[in-house]
Amino acid sequence: MITTPGDEKSFSLGEKIPSVDWWDEDQKIVSGNDELAFRVNVKISSARSAINDHFLVLCALHEDVTATMIKAAYLNRKYSIVSQRAHRSENSGISHEVDTLIKKYLKFLKREKKELENRSLQFKKERLKKLAEEKDVIHTSIKNLEKRANIFFDDLSVPKTLMDSIDEWMINMLVKTKAELISPKTLSRWPVTKNKLTSFLQSRHNIGDIKLLQVQFKFAEQFYDYLTIKGNSGHNSAMKHVKNIKQVIDRAVSNSWISVNPIKNFKCSYIDPNQEGIVMTDIQSLINKEFDKKSINIVKDIFLFCCFTGYAYQDVRALTPEHIITGIDGKKWIAINRAKTGSKEDVPLLPIAQQLIEKYKNHKICKQKNRLLPVMDNRTHNLYLKEIAEQCGIKRDLTTHIARHTFATTVTLENDVPLPTVQKMLGHKSIRTTEKYAKASRLKVSRNMTALSDKLFTEDGSLISSEEYYGDKNLKRSDVNQPGLRVAFKK
Repeated sequence: MITTPGDEKSFSLGEKIPSVDWWDEDQKIVSGNDELAFRVNVKISSARSAINDHFLVLCALHEDVTATMIKAAYLNRKYSIVSQRAHRSENSGISHEVDTLIKKYLKFLKREKKELENRSLQFKKERLKKLAEEKDVIHTSIKNLEKRANIFFDDLSVPKTLMDSIDEWMINMLVKTKAELISPKTLSRWPVTKNKLTSFLQSRHNIGDIKLLQVQFKFAEQFYDYLTIKGNSGHNSAMKHVKNIKQVIDRAVSNSWISVNPIKNFKCSYIDPNQEGIVMTDIQSLINKEFDKKSINIVKDIFLFCCFTGYAYQDVRALTPEHIITGIDGKKWIAINRAKTGSKEDVPLLPIAQQLIEKYKNHKICKQKNRLLPVMDNRTHNLYLKEIAEQCGIKRDLTTHIARHTFATTVTLENDVPLPTVQKMLGHKSIRTTEKYAKASRLKVSRNMTALSDKLFTEDGSLISSEEYYGDKNLKRSDVNQPGLRVAFKK
């Protein structure tokens, strides 16, 4: 057993003794004078000497030395100062390469998606072949980077840093993107977190990196303060970056680079942005408004489609005629896997959604790109939504996410569609996510309280009798006036 403050590691010398009675716990050796005892004790002595030597070498190189590092150094007999420096140089190259490769891959995937959406290009075999060749080259680079990185990251004799941890995580994300297990959008968030972390370390500590063993709980608080004060990030955005670092360090613990996550107990809280949907009068205003510009009318119609289906922008943009199915009720549904979570998001088509699909089925963009609706690029779409809100007198910014909230609140929950049903249609994995949409609107409160008033009070405002309340005219006062029953009686 190798023990250091806060860490301990055990290992085997590959020898067995007949019984625990042979072991001398005080001297930590095998008792007896036979050949077996002699051989095992020689091994124990040799291991102690080697471990001590490695400990002294590690102390000369690092301020903090753990049992994990000593064990790794002992098991790797080729460990030396030269190999230590070589490893650090190797990681510098890995860090730069992963940044470059992610940027290159994301750029390629964006271009590939754009070209494949253009149906006129799909029949040009030479273009498809070139895209496939480019992808193969990038995939080979990812595979080679992963192999080199694994050699470095699997060597536990080299103490890892925070930047080591985020680089290892990003390589893992890159490999998952290649395998289509996560979306390119998810991958794109990690270089942002890494850049924020690099800027923080330089600003706060005037360093480019920090050892994992030096990270303390206050690190999370300092990082958050930097992001909100100097980095101009909002609370939720800053918390998201801190949460990312927590995930990275959790993985470092799993990799045995560090014993515990020092910022594990830092609570990442989020402020509800309170993005309520628009009300039915606003929806009517949009339906009745006809704009002079065709493209603005298209954006308005896409927004309305989202209001009555609950789909997010990227999901609507990806819809094709093949996504329309005949549901269990014999009516038209849209069935997709949500881009953000991969969960099923099957929605029966309400009349207005069906009308919009029919309206655009022969649109040139829909025919050319095999889309259900002619959805524009996100930037243009959002610019037109602002203009639409102004001309319709809607006193708030419109976004496709507001449309999604409108479907959840104004269209469904306000009209007594059960929460689990709304969860299913929105593609939420947890009903807790759907509950965030389920804030009671004034209309819902009004309807519920009106129904309650009609149930409890007469037309002149008097409280109904207990007999009426319990629906039994023969009910006696003594029958209902029991502990736990709160009933008001007229005098």
